[in-house]
Amino acid sequence: MKNPLLRKLLMILGLTLLLCIPLRMVGVTVWERSSTRDAVRTDLANSMAGEQWVAGPVLVLPYFERVVTRHKDAGGVESETVEWVERSKVWLPRTLTLQGALQNTPRRRGIYEAQLYQSDLQVQASFDLRRDPMPEESDSLDWGNPYLALGIGDVRGISEMPRGTLNGDALAFEASPRLGAFGSGVHAPVLVSQGERLDVKLDIVLKGMERLDFLPIGGETTIVLASNWPHPSFQGRYLPDHSEIGKDGFRARWSTTFLATGMEKLFGDCISNGGADACAPFMQNVMGVKLIKPVDIYLQSERALKYGFLFVGLAFAVFFFFEVLKGLRIHPMQYLLVGFALTIFFLLVVALSEHVAFVLAYGVASGACISLLAFYVSFVLKSFWRGLGFASLMTVLFGVLYALLQAEDYALLMGSLLLFGVLAIVMILTRRLDWFAIGDAPAVLNAGTPTR
Repeated sequence: MKNPLLRKLLMILGLTLLLCIPLRMVGVTVWERSSTRDAVRTDLANSMAGEQWVAGPVLVLPYFERVVTRHKDAGGVESETVEWVERSKVWLPRTLTLQGALQNTPRRRGIYEAQLYQSDLQVQASFDLRRDPMPEESDSLDWGNPYLALGIGDVRGISEMPRGTLNGDALAFEASPRLGAFGSGVHAPVLVSQGERLDVKLDIVLKGMERLDFLPIGGETTIVLASNWPHPSFQGRYLPDHSEIGKDGFRARWSTTFLATGMEKLFGDCISNGGADACAPFMQNVMGVKLIKPVDIYLQSERALKYGFLFVGLAFAVFFFFEVLKGLRIHPMQYLLVGFALTIFFLLVVALSEHVAFVLAYGVASGACISLLAFYVSFVLKSFWRGLGFASLMTVLFGVLYALLQAEDYALLMGSLLLFGVLAIVMILTRRLDWFAIGDAPAVLNAGTPTR
């Protein structure tokens, strides 16, 4: 190729694309470490208890209904079949109040950590059988024994059976909620009378991991939750009416009604139709909180890698302009070594952040990379001050990258401004450059061994 300028640009482009391979390898490493972290969390959930949800209590009256089916045979003779079909009459609480304290107890396995918790919950629920009376017992109805059902997402998190009272009388809970809509939980047999008002009080100690949800099944539902974890992420379809978040923890309050949630209808559809599909809208209509890590090191590292190509390209661009403006000759291997140094930076960030805070890991990795580049580039550019200037530019870029990682909402804006600023600087520095003259100067742009 006769044009040295074009040859040099193609060489720089080729090296930049070549360095995408180690950058991609670092990205795969980040993904593998993240997958291992998730596998450890899943293993801890399988060994102890996973994400939890709480539903209830609800009052259930099972009964058998006599169903007569009449039919005719081929000869026109009528006959009838009598069978008793099991059904359930279910009352949702008119008011449901839940207060809880959630104590976070992180659990580590190797270098990975999961946010486990223990919640102490106090539940108060009221049922009014005067507004919604029990079905009258008759020859076609045979009552069973009523019970209170309490749904729990993962029963392994129940370290001791819930304790409670119904109108002052102690309740004795047993395994299984018996109510198919809940799937898992506990129940307590009760004695109730027609036209009675029932007041239920429960104390529940529940362990889980990272997330705790509640189903707002009360006509009026109020939930107050406090925790020592200072980084809550409120989840579900309903945000808290009020929340206070500080360095010592958070406190949140939810309140809602059947009018807002539609839970009465959703629960009725679930009971009537049965099956996971029919109950899914009911079970997904939750509100709760997730205990999150404010800085996910693997997510931060993955986002940083997206700018790896830009870092390499800018470093190569600086080298190129030193060749053009100062008449230096820089060998492709020197370009490549600088690119590898920038690639190793991203790997160092991942490795260090698994053991120390991300900001410290980023500072140590960038400091080591900048120091190495300052030392090496001062020899490549044949000037200590040029090497120092190059290192200063890299320091600014590393600082801007860290700001991009922290400013999630403004990352696109800041990145666009950075690219615009770089382009503006290049255009200003080369505004008087005669590119035709450079293209005809093979001595300046010929890629070979640097002259001494």
